[in-house]
Amino acid sequence: MSDIEYACPNCGKNLVIPDKYAGTKGKCNACGNQIIVPIVTSATRTPAQKNRVGYILGGLGVCICILVIGGFLLHKAPQDQNKSPHDIKEEQKSTERIAGFATPVPQPTVEPHAPMPTYDVVDRDTFDAPYRTLIELHAVVSGTVTELGLKQLLQKLYDDANATRGFEYHGGKPSHVFIFLYTSRDHFSSGMGQYIAMLSKEGEDSPLDIRVKTELISQLGANPEAKHGLSEETRKEVFLDLVRAEDRALIEAEQTCPLEPTRFLTVGQTFTLSKKTSLMPELEPVDPMAALRRVKELPPGSQITVLRTAQKNSVPWYEVRASSSNGRSLGSGWINSTALMGQSTLDPKDQLRKQSEMMSTLTEKYEAEIANRYGLTEEQLQEISTEGLTKNWPFP
Repeated sequence: MSDIEYACPNCGKNLVIPDKYAGTKGKCNACGNQIIVPIVTSATRTPAQKNRVGYILGGLGVCICILVIGGFLLHKAPQDQNKSPHDIKEEQKSTERIAGFATPVPQPTVEPHAPMPTYDVVDRDTFDAPYRTLIELHAVVSGTVTELGLKQLLQKLYDDANATRGFEYHGGKPSHVFIFLYTSRDHFSSGMGQYIAMLSKEGEDSPLDIRVKTELISQLGANPEAKHGLSEETRKEVFLDLVRAEDRALIEAEQTCPLEPTRFLTVGQTFTLSKKTSLMPELEPVDPMAALRRVKELPPGSQITVLRTAQKNSVPWYEVRASSSNGRSLGSGWINSTALMGQSTLDPKDQLRKQSEMMSTLTEKYEAEIANRYGLTEEQLQEISTEGLTKNWPFP
């Protein structure tokens, strides 16, 4: 019999344990915490241990031969017949006293460990409400990045988050946890879900869901190469220009053919109200209660002319001059663009069609400008766009 040399993962104490207890649970003699004795295979033994195993196996072979021969010569009665119940019970107990380990029982295979990448937390958010208590974590990884290392890092960060206490709901602990790992801060800042690995737990009783984009790991150490006469860094610039061009085309198309025109009224534009709408006397009243008493309700059919635009809490407001359907002045004041929603007479489906057509036209125009700037063809632009998506280049 050989021994297993094993360091307690809790206190670091070096333990020497008979290998017959491999795979069993027990307590560390130093710190008292529960540990699992590792199963030592021939691949993991030291040369000295391998020699000891060889000697032991050889000795066992000789012993077996002697026992077999002796079995034919002797008819030995079971030894337990000469033992009292007390002796048998004490003998069983003695096998359980060594180093605090119980009789070996099958244990599930433990997944091997791998070096975890280093990480830097770039954002952490919490939310505590009756329907969920949430922790969301975003981190950038570096160093050695492997699938197993990413999974182990996600598990570590989850354990840390799950140990957080002090919340008002759900027993003071998180019911939902989301963790995202990125290979650069630019990938995080893009806001386009460009993570390399993520973990989610949606509910107290739900299992962990861990996902790793393995196709991105092999690309981390790839050497950059030139294509279409451009370096990879230049192609990344082209990719960014293509994304910005598409965004620009979308914004301009939405403003020109909006599904909700009232969010994009401009100075001098006239609009006819289709329902009763509040006209506020001031945008930022010193006395809000007094301002509420001076609010006017414009009837349906009233016309407003935009005098000035402003933003309040990211919502467009319009200073307008109002008049009745027969031209009588109804005064001036401010209207929240939200109050105008649904009052447009334009067909949303028709607006959506026009918007799509305009976006396509503008995108082609801006892509042609990019191709001319870098001396590329339309096909080469498409290849660079596909390359950027495949290699997960950061979006602007």
